[in-house]
Amino acid sequence: MSFFVTSTGPGKGGDLGGARPDGMEKSTQAWPGKISCCFAENEARSPWEPLHVERGHPAGVSTVTVVAVRGIYSLTEGRQTSGEGVLETLVASMRYVGSPIYHQMHINALPVIVALCPEHAEEIARAGFDRRAVRTYIHEHARLPVHVLRDRAYYAPNAWKGLVDESDPDAMVPIVTSPDRIILVVAGGDGRHSAWMPAWGVCRGATEVIR
Repeated sequence: MSFFVTSTGPGKGGDLGGARPDGMEKSTQAWPGKISCCFAENEARSPWEPLHVERGHPAGVSTVTVVAVRGIYSLTEGRQTSGEGVLETLVASMRYVGSPIYHQMHINALPVIVALCPEHAEEIARAGFDRRAVRTYIHEHARLPVHVLRDRAYYAPNAWKGLVDESDPDAMVPIVTSPDRIILVVAGGDGRHSAWMPAWGVCRGATEVIR
C-alpha cells in the first residue's frame, strides 16, 4: 500500500513538517494541504502495479511518499471516454502559464504527481497504455513553447540550458525533465475527477517503507 503526504515547501522547525500552531504562516499564499493532505493509492482499482512495487519494494510492504507541492490542480473529464481523449484533457490542463515548474523543473529534476481517478485510469489502460506509456505521453505533450514562457513567471536567461534550444521561440519546454519524474498513481473514487500536483522549489520527493 502506498500513502502520499504533501505540503507546500519546507518549514523551519515545528511539530509536523515544519508547521507550528499559533505561529506566522511563512509562505506567501498557503493552502490547507500544507498540514493535512494525505491520501492512499487506490490499488484495488488501479489497472497497473502499485507505485511502491514499481519503485522496487515488495508488494506486501507499505510505503509513504512525501512531496512538497505547490497545490492541487484538479480536472474533470466526463465526456471523453477513450484513453486518448482522457489523456488529451489531462495534458491540456497541465499546459499552464504561470506555473513555476516550467521555469524550475531543471532544478534537481522536480517531479509532478499525477493522480488519476479509477475511471480515467481504467480507460487509459484499456487503450493500451501501461505506466511507462502514460508517463511518456504526458512528458511529450505537457509542453509550452519558449515564446509563451519567456519573460513570464520565474523566467531567467538560460532557464533551460542543456534541455531546450532557447533561441528557437517555437521550441517546446516539457513540464518535467524526463518521464521518470512523473509520479503516477490511481487515487480517490468514482466521479471522473483527476488531479496533478507540481513539486515546490527544490523538492524531489522521497519514498520510505513504513511497514
